[in-house]
Amino acid sequence: MNDIPPAIIRNGDLVQLSDNPISPLNLSFQYGYGFFDTLRIYQRQAEFINDHIERNNQTLNLMGLTPNIPLTVTLFEDSLQKLLHLQKDSSQLFKCKIIFYLNDSLLSLNHTLLCDWIIFLQYFDNVLTSQQDKGMTLGVYDKIEKNYNILSPCKTNNYLPNILAKKRAQEACVDDMLFLNYKGQVVESTIANVWIVKKGVLYTPPITDGPIGGIMRKHILYHAPILGYLVEEQSLVLEDLHQADEIFLSNSIRKIIWVKQLNNFFFKKGNITNTLIKHFENYESINLAL
Repeated sequence: MNDIPPAIIRNGDLVQLSDNPISPLNLSFQYGYGFFDTLRIYQRQAEFINDHIERNNQTLNLMGLTPNIPLTVTLFEDSLQKLLHLQKDSSQLFKCKIIFYLNDSLLSLNHTLLCDWIIFLQYFDNVLTSQQDKGMTLGVYDKIEKNYNILSPCKTNNYLPNILAKKRAQEACVDDMLFLNYKGQVVESTIANVWIVKKGVLYTPPITDGPIGGIMRKHILYHAPILGYLVEEQSLVLEDLHQADEIFLSNSIRKIIWVKQLNNFFFKKGNITNTLIKHFENYESINLAL
């Protein structure tokens, strides 16, 4: 039932199926069945690698996927060094991406869902540094809602809403867009978890409102109380952000990025945001030295 003739049409040309890079019946290709992860590589080492591998394994279980070759911390680190060996300056910052996808041998949901994975490096964009210096500008994307489900904390390969929102951000001449859920609550930006500071307290939307279960989010929730700050996972609406003392975003690549403008409201790079930025810079240096 899943068999197809040995040729397809690609861009108007007849192409032998065996010459196409990926099977048209591949479930990752057809439906985005899979997920990805991004890590920051600093001084030849991956930051928070144990957290990333743990989250990847949780997502594999949630999606019912079994890797042909399990990606362990040791295998990832060995693979990373092979890639870094090919770089002229391997000490610089890199973004590392891992993509899990169903292999081409699987053409039916009736079989064990075997998946493969790839790892590749991207050069760290200087824009990231400049945004940290000048602050980010945000808008609100109201064309698509992002709501909670069992997959919403995961970085699935169904990322079209984020791409469309990012495109809209470029058209609106802002750095990023915020998503809202069906209740009008703030969920996240296209690339990061959202935080506000109000009267010395940090707030971020709970997972049940729909955001990604970010690695930096996890570490801020753990480290901020150690630094003496009260942290609450609480539903937020746009008015909460408009009235905030500070706003910042967090993800594994950019760490913490302060927000200077949301719609027509402006914000300063406050003391708590600055403290967290410096804390994780020091935390990074100490842990990579161990």
